[in-house]
Amino acid sequence: MRKTLVTLLFVTIVTALTAAQQFQPAAYYRATGSGGYVGGSVAADFNHDGWADLAVIDTNANTGFVFMNQKNGTFGQGLLFRLPSATIGIAAGDLNTDNKIDLVTISTYDGAPGVLQIFLGNADGTFTQGNHYLVGSAPTRVVVADLNGDGHNDVAVVNWQGGGVMIFLGDGHGNLTAAGRYRGARNPLAMAVGDVNGDGHPDIVVAGITGTLGVLLNQGDGTFINGSSAAISTSPLDLTLVDLNRDGKLDVVVSQNPMNVLLNNGDGTFGAATSYASDSDPRGLTTADFNHDGNPDIALITLNSGIDLYYGNGDGTLQAAINIGLQAQADNSGAVADFDKDGAPDLAVNTGESRVAVLLNSQ
Repeated sequence: MRKTLVTLLFVTIVTALTAAQQFQPAAYYRATGSGGYVGGSVAADFNHDGWADLAVIDTNANTGFVFMNQKNGTFGQGLLFRLPSATIGIAAGDLNTDNKIDLVTISTYDGAPGVLQIFLGNADGTFTQGNHYLVGSAPTRVVVADLNGDGHNDVAVVNWQGGGVMIFLGDGHGNLTAAGRYRGARNPLAMAVGDVNGDGHPDIVVAGITGTLGVLLNQGDGTFINGSSAAISTSPLDLTLVDLNRDGKLDVVVSQNPMNVLLNNGDGTFGAATSYASDSDPRGLTTADFNHDGNPDIALITLNSGIDLYYGNGDGTLQAAINIGLQAQADNSGAVADFDKDGAPDLAVNTGESRVAVLLNSQ
């Protein structure tokens, strides 16, 4: 028995050391000198050179920065563009069908309608300000996806205090039309888009502050009906859709304390939540196969301790979290991309002091 315990302890230590050494020490890139938090980031090839770049927003300074990849996983000085006041969310996608990556941001004001702002990409890391649209009160997440199957990207926004989930359909020329409002869950905070019932149409999953996971089923034309609901922990900050048990169905992971995992029953309904211990102040979620074992893993960004990395077992369960520390408090969401093109997914994490931390994966 003693030999077995010693063996298990040895395996646990080796696994932790492997994860700790998997990522190179973080490189930090400053957005502004405001000393605030980077409020959101997204990875995409903004200058058409075949390398993933980073666009980040500084909520305090009302500025956005695009960091251009130096074709080795490091980034040059950021290119600045102005944002509406109190911008808190960002997403990327081609909205005007010119094969250039555009940006969509959301801004929030106390008690007033928020603003969805389009920035049209010039394929050189700069952007031209496009149209803006009013959204609900206190928007928290924005997603770009083709929701009605017409080949043009649309936009979904979730609003915490009023407005629920709002759908804006794109015309392929950079313009949007408000197309519907849906509740999904009471006071929805987090949202993700993906086909959860296997009908080929992207659905919307939302998590509400009071502890409800709601599913909005796409009817194939960008309209939605209420699907299933499930109980989760309260105060979710983020959620992601990923096939954790490799059955071809998207499961749900919710950033909470504790972190919740709900497996898809195969029809867009979900089983009971399984809880995983996490930092006391979890924030954003990202997912990828970080250790190249064929199973998706979860990186949970936390305010107090950096990144909690959960390796997936391929059967819907996760291993205990292994922490990767950062120099500054992490906040909001992060991004995953192969920044140095070595075949391994890397991480970008928003932090305090108006910096974004980039961790290259050496797995």
